[in-house]
Amino acid sequence: MLEDIIKERLKKRDNLVKAGLNPYPARASRTHLVKEVLSRFFWLSLFKKSVSVAGRVMGQRNQGGVFFLDLQDETGKIQIVGNEQNLKDFKLFRENLDLGDFIEVEGTAFKTKKGQSSILAKKLAPLVKSLRPLPSVWHGLKDVEERFRKRYLDFILNSETKDKIVERSELVAGLRSTLAQAGFLEVETPMLQSVPGGARAKPF
Repeated sequence: MLEDIIKERLKKRDNLVKAGLNPYPARASRTHLVKEVLSRFFWLSLFKKSVSVAGRVMGQRNQGGVFFLDLQDETGKIQIVGNEQNLKDFKLFRENLDLGDFIEVEGTAFKTKKGQSSILAKKLAPLVKSLRPLPSVWHGLKDVEERFRKRYLDFILNSETKDKIVERSELVAGLRSTLAQAGFLEVETPMLQSVPGGARAKPF
């Protein structure tokens, strides 16, 4: 089953390459984080200012001549709307994007008829074509042991876990900065070992 999914995604990657797109470019031209777009949404939508966001596709819905994507970066999530009138290569992206792909979207902020804050895509480019599927976004990782073995998946699917890691990082950085300003020096010392060593070292 997994092998079939990977083969199908490899075909989609090849379709992007045949269309002249690099599925793994070295750089992106992001101008705004999702959080910035949402916080300044009124003004961005009022003046039709072009924005460029980048993130991972966490939701995908196709409706004929329109597709909707849930794009998530490190700061939040926003809906992307693509249609045949505004997006070049609309059909290519509709048929070859998958959940888990990283993409870059350039467009304008607007609200849908249902009042959802969105970006109308004028330009779309792949950043990373994902070859393996993500676990269900709705069900996530239920097995505790698997969550700890695959922390990277837990961070992707569980916002609470990710927020805790961010808070810890900020706390440690603040503590280090405070102690450094007070004249303390940070050093690394061996722990629970009689002799520092590598993989063959014997524990204390």
